Amino acid sequence: MNWPALTRRSDLPPLASARAAGDADPAIPAVRGKFADFLPAALLLLIGLCGLGMAWVNTGQPSSQYLVMAPPGSTLGQTVRLIRAADGGLAAKALFSNLVIADSTQPDFPASARKAGAWLAVPVPARAGCALPSSPENTL
Repeated sequence: MNWPALTRRSDLPPLASARAAGDADPAIPAVRGKFADFLPAALLLLIGLCGLGMAWVNTGQPSSQYLVMAPPGSTLGQTVRLIRAADGGLAAKALFSNLVIADSTQPDFPASARKAGAWLAVPVPARAGCALPSSPENTL
């Protein structure tokens, strides 16, 4: 039986080390990662996250806690001073020094915080795990 001869690696022509941009095969589309290609997905992600954040803020039982955003670049000390000037206290801090959860029993705390220099002061529902259960089934 006669088997066909297999080509050896040494028998193959050498590969071109680098091709110029104009030498690309027109049958194969050039795939380049561009920011514009990912822009629709990034916008949908941002819109979804904003929607989830707004849904979280607008649900649940009202509490005496507020999400306060100081001007960008504010240190944690400046943000706490802003909250104290609005007659509130620090309940929790976030990853960024200008975002905190403040605690205040004053009904006009958001307006006072904005007057003291906060860019945003909105009431938030009680934090998960710290609120009373919504029904007896959740106490198990």
